[in-house]
This record gives sequence, C-alpha cells and structure tokens, in this order.
Amino acid sequence: MTLIEKILKLSNPEELGYAGIFGFLIQTHIVLGLLTLVTASIVLVMTKGTALHKRVGLVVVIALMANFLLGVPLGTFGRMANGLEANLLTSVGAVYVGVLAFSGFRLAQAGALARGWLDKTFWGLQILTTVVYGHLALLMVMGTGLLGLKAVTYENEQLTLGNNTFPVFEAGAHLVKTTDGQLVGMIASENFVSPLVYGLILGWFAIQDWGRISERRTYSRTEIIHQHLSRVLVAFSGAVVAALLNVDWLSVWLNWTIPAIAALGLAAYFRVYGYKQPAPTAEQTAGAATA
Repeated sequence: MTLIEKILKLSNPEELGYAGIFGFLIQTHIVLGLLTLVTASIVLVMTKGTALHKRVGLVVVIALMANFLLGVPLGTFGRMANGLEANLLTSVGAVYVGVLAFSGFRLAQAGALARGWLDKTFWGLQILTTVVYGHLALLMVMGTGLLGLKAVTYENEQLTLGNNTFPVFEAGAHLVKTTDGQLVGMIASENFVSPLVYGLILGWFAIQDWGRISERRTYSRTEIIHQHLSRVLVAFSGAVVAALLNVDWLSVWLNWTIPAIAALGLAAYFRVYGYKQPAPTAEQTAGAATA
C-alpha cells in the first residue's frame, strides 16, 4: 500500500474505531490536521512579520486549537463509545498542542502583556499536563502504583521493565478496567521516553512563561519573537506526529519523539541564524541613517 493510499484510507472513520457523531468529528479532525500541515509549512518558509504571514498563521493557530478541542473527547469518549480503552497519550497530546499553540499565538498578539486570566488558565493547564506526562513516564519505568493507578499489561498483571510483554518501542497509556468495571490501572510500555520528552518540553516552556505570567521580568521584542516561534513550531510538530502515527512510519517511539525534537532544533536554528523578514521601508531606512 502506498503512502497516498494510507492517507486516503483515513477518511473512513470506522477503520479508526469511531462511529456516529464521533465518526463525523474524526473526519473533521483529519481535515483540520491536513490543513495545519499545509498552512504551517507555508508559514515556515514565508517572510515573517508580513500581513500575509499573520493571516496564514492565524489559520494555523485556529486549526491547532480546534484539533485540541476535538482531540481530547476523541481520545477518551470517542474510543469508549466504541468499546475501546481511552487513549491517554492521544488525549494528553492534544492538550500539549493546544496550550503551546495558544501561548505562541498570545505572544505574537500581546507580547509581554500576555498575562491575563486566560493566559494564566492555560499556563496552569500546561503545568498540569507536565505533571501528567511525568506521571506516565514514572509508571512506565517503575510499574508501581501512583495516584491510585498502577502500570499493568494486557493481562492486568503488574508491569515492570523486567516482565514487560509489549514489543520493543510499543507505545501505550490506556485506562483499563476489570470485568466488574472497576478501574485498576493503565496499560503501559517501556516507551517512557515519549512522555518524558514531552513533559520536559512543556515544563521548560512553563518555567519561561512564569516570568511573564508573574510580571517578574521584562522581555525584549527579539525574545518575544523567539518564544513565539519555538512554541508554534513545537505545537505544529504535534500535527506531524499525528500524521506519522496514522501512516505507520518508523516505530511508534520514533514517530512520537522525532518531530518534537526536530521542532526544537529548528527553533534553535532560527534563533542563531534568523529568519526571512520584510525589507525595511524608506522611512525606517531614513530613520536608521539619522540615528
């Protein structure tokens, strides 16, 4: 099966385990994901700071935020409605994309003044998501009970790295129940690297944002631009992850982590070497010469 055939097959929601209203929502989710991939790729190479960049960038943010709002119920209620376990990595990943897309947008919109009640709410959600990622990583490594849950295999046996029955690099973080409906734990795997990487990224951005949210430090325009770029790039990497997971490229572990790491590398590149900016106007050139 070719790559194009794999992508086209995603239009059938039943193959992804969704039915009814969730079938419509997953199709909407896929269309928005494809829109994100196209528009964000355009923004990546176009001149930054122009009116066109801001318009296309707004489309990217709206698509990312819409998929954040869709991804959480699809990963939980949508799967459970069809008799499947809730996929925590997918749901938490949607929040990961949403909080970074929002903070990136707000930095471009309000700069250092992006510290209203909504900014603080999303910052708190970012902290909570960081803790959840750390929780998942610890479960996958230690196999011990945390917050009332324990890491288990599909046989509902306690999981440790020594007795893990999952294939190498298999990802998993699904809530599981016993036959009487009691929640006993989370199916997990040795793939602790993905939640660890995502948690560290979110935590690092949260530390950076604390200075702005708490009004304890000021930021130059250059710092604001770099923070905007890094957050939007990492949020965009979430859309890339979703695409890679659905077309079965590489291993699950690599599909989850490579785009996020590449986005951070690209942000570092822009920070060192700059990006395409509009040519200065005659007035700006004259002002600089006068100064």
